[in-house]
Amino acid sequence: NFTLANTSAMNISGLTKPTGGVTNFPTGFASYTIGSSTTVRYNMAGDQVVTGGSSITYANLQLLNNTKTVSGSPLIINGALTLNTVVADLSGVDVTLLGSIGNTGACTLTNNQTFTLDANNTNQTIGAGATYNFNNLVIAQSVTPTAARTKTIATNITVDGNFTATNAGGSSVLLNIIDLQTNTILDGSPSGTFTLSSNVRLNVGGATASEFQTTLNNFTTIALDATTANQSRVRFNNGTNATTQVIPY
Repeated sequence: NFTLANTSAMNISGLTKPTGGVTNFPTGFASYTIGSSTTVRYNMAGDQVVTGGSSITYANLQLLNNTKTVSGSPLIINGALTLNTVVADLSGVDVTLLGSIGNTGACTLTNNQTFTLDANNTNQTIGAGATYNFNNLVIAQSVTPTAARTKTIATNITVDGNFTATNAGGSSVLLNIIDLQTNTILDGSPSGTFTLSSNVRLNVGGATASEFQTTLNNFTTIALDATTANQSRVRFNNGTNATTQVIPY
């Protein structure tokens, strides 16, 4: 059995990206136990392959330098994902992230499958400063929260497929709040479905609310929950601009 415990940090600094997708992450163990306060850091100054798969659940994962790809689906990260001057090409696998995404330097994150942000009963952020290219993006609250939780989109992002926000255990008070701030969800050409499920609220902070209209225009189908008790909500909440906020329809 392989165990990484307490606040241990493991640096994986060897092997350039080979044709077969091999990495020097420890292999051959019957099971992997990676503690919730640990960090695994792929930091070679060259291309590397990140080991994924259902048997490995990372706590905090850090990707540094050059291009990092993934071998093995899904890629599960129960802590934070930190990018540092890296092209994180996480394509070909589904990704589940329970923490936030932070970045330093010029970073790009790409995923062509389904990328799920599911912070269990806590806030979560897609950090500013990087370029994000998603196919399907899910922002979920899969457990009953003890208070309203905010998932912040701190920069423009691209979603080529579907955008879905859910709140399985929430209520009209225990909301999953998607804070778009003054940013936009972009797409090269309109496609996919934009979904705000029950007990989800989208905050739009731009002075003209054009970010919301531009976001909707990037999808071919809009699905907003309109049930009386649990409807989704859109809040136009610009509070710093003296002009009237224009609500698109």
